[in-house]
Amino acid sequence: MTTREHGTYTRYTWGPDEHDRPGQHCRCEPCRDANRAYERSRKRRKAYGGDYWPWVDAEPVRRHVKGLMCKPTRPGRGGRQGTNRDGIGLKRIARLSGVSHGSLSKLIYGGPGDRPPSRRVHKDTAERLFALKGDEYADGVKVPAGPTWEMADEIIAWYNAEIGTVCKRGGIRHYGGKQWLAQHLTGNPKTTGLQLSERFVSVAYARKIKALHDGLFREHESFRWRHCEHGDSEIERAS
Repeated sequence: MTTREHGTYTRYTWGPDEHDRPGQHCRCEPCRDANRAYERSRKRRKAYGGDYWPWVDAEPVRRHVKGLMCKPTRPGRGGRQGTNRDGIGLKRIARLSGVSHGSLSKLIYGGPGDRPPSRRVHKDTAERLFALKGDEYADGVKVPAGPTWEMADEIIAWYNAEIGTVCKRGGIRHYGGKQWLAQHLTGNPKTTGLQLSERFVSVAYARKIKALHDGLFREHESFRWRHCEHGDSEIERAS
């Protein structure tokens, strides 16, 4: 059984009561005094506002977390687009944000018992959750493949123009940018095809291609100049 000290706001609110019965509010005199002190402090902070009042409306935070938990699905009949639950789970959100799983559960589902979802959250909690932008998906989650294909096409075009040309001049056998990219992603020199869907790609695959693209952008001036209209500004961005 949870033990809470008498003379605290927590025991006044959550119990157990003065006879140690769980689930009942404690109304002993020390707990009443603690509650009165808490209420005086709360009203004073609310009157001052600003940094003195650390609570914010929970609804925008709740919508943000639900958005992280769901992601758009492909359009179905009638062109309508829905959502599924392939986003970030509450446990992963808790690990990434540092907000306890219990607090997140109360924010989304309510409880304990019949208590409704949280009406307010602490500013620090809100800031931690708003800092998550949705790119923290687990590796197996499927995301639209368009941005990944754009980076893959740039990598393939650069390889064919730069590396492929050098190989041809030197009489060195090479297999083209697409196969080179596939071998780089799998780590297997026997890979012959790039397994990349046109519509959706796993987060793990997208991260690998982005990491390669970013690395080429930083390390190869020819890659930067090939895909930038203004080389100087882009080179500065990569440094």
